[in-house]
Amino acid sequence: MNAIINYKQRRLFMNRLSRKNFIYTGLLLFSMFFGAGNLIFPPFSGNQAGTSVFGAMLGISITAVLFPVLGVAAVAKTDGLDNLAGRVHKIFALSFSVLIYLSIGPMIAIPRAATVPFEMAFLPYLPQDFSPKLALLIFSFIFFALTYWLSATPNKLVDRMGKILSPLLILFILVIFVVIAVGPKNIAPPTGNYSNSAFLQGFIDGYQTMDVAAALVFGLVVTVIMKSYQLTDRNVIVKSTILIGILAGIILGIIYFMIGYVGAAGSGFSQSSENGAQILSRMVIGSFGNFGIVIVGITFLLACLTTCVGLVTSCSEYFSSLIPKISYKAFALIITIFSFAIANQGLSKILSFSVPILIFLYPICFVLIGLAFLDPLFKGNRRVYQITVGATAVLSFLDAFQTNLEIDIMKKLPLGDFGLSWVLPVAFVFILGCVVVLLKNKA
Repeated sequence: MNAIINYKQRRLFMNRLSRKNFIYTGLLLFSMFFGAGNLIFPPFSGNQAGTSVFGAMLGISITAVLFPVLGVAAVAKTDGLDNLAGRVHKIFALSFSVLIYLSIGPMIAIPRAATVPFEMAFLPYLPQDFSPKLALLIFSFIFFALTYWLSATPNKLVDRMGKILSPLLILFILVIFVVIAVGPKNIAPPTGNYSNSAFLQGFIDGYQTMDVAAALVFGLVVTVIMKSYQLTDRNVIVKSTILIGILAGIILGIIYFMIGYVGAAGSGFSQSSENGAQILSRMVIGSFGNFGIVIVGITFLLACLTTCVGLVTSCSEYFSSLIPKISYKAFALIITIFSFAIANQGLSKILSFSVPILIFLYPICFVLIGLAFLDPLFKGNRRVYQITVGATAVLSFLDAFQTNLEIDIMKKLPLGDFGLSWVLPVAFVFILGCVVVLLKNKA
């Protein structure tokens, strides 16, 4: 009897995530989410919101924190993006998943991960006689070599990123915030759309980070890490993944408020058309002098590197499971080399057709996550999934390609000016679908 009890106790202990691993994995997930866009949007929003900065950051936290956390939870609950999208149709699941992984991976986000820190921290300070193309080639080669080294062994991500790179990134942001918070400030009243509703405009800005799509991808990495901890109980893996997502979301929210405040602190000096990166650089250099250039450069480099590693890892895990004959490491190398080539030669051309594809896919990500949590209301009826996602796909396609199609009907719909014209029609279709299912069940 004692042997049986001891065995059960050992098994229970083995199927629990330690507090240390929980914290480190949460830090890892935070750093994968926190890329260049996350470092750029909050300072701009804070600068434009001025005295209403906290309302703006609260709005950003809804679409750039809460929804991504729900995305991680949805993937965990359904055991992967394929299963979640498969509730619509298996063909849709395959095509949607492949497009998502390609769009936020080697087609857009990974190449940009190399170009953004180069443009922000290195290009402005190159000697005039040094070729920018050669400089980018050298920088991106080193960047992607480091990316591949970190991505090649996903079981070491927590040790290398969760324990080292993520805390370093947070430390740099914390130092920037503290120095600017205690220094001289000049916070102006809100301007533009922020003067009408800082919360709503912040909500829109958070939507533009596209982090919800990343959440559907990063959930796979967290699951792989959970299994590397020898966790075998599915309920424990799901619960742990959701809690890790919540921890990463809390850290993201705090960081957004910090760098949003940095942008607001200088709004009285300038509320110009500068982008968030320029605002952040101006504030940091103003507080730290020339050393601020180094601080900004390292901060952007860490943010982009950790996100890039997360994307390479996610894409490699997915495609190696899709095509088992090609190993994880081979896919990681292929994706890294492809991204290196795009970053140096064809990024603008790739963006011209890949960004509309991502704009088309992004609302579908929101809807799938929403349906995953509303599933009990319509008892998982496949028709509700199909008509709701179908309506979303049609509307988001028109929204993404309206310039090419020479139509402007989407802008005339409610919320069309914010790129959210799909929201109310899709909500109506969903409610209608639920009512029809309810009436059929009663009949």
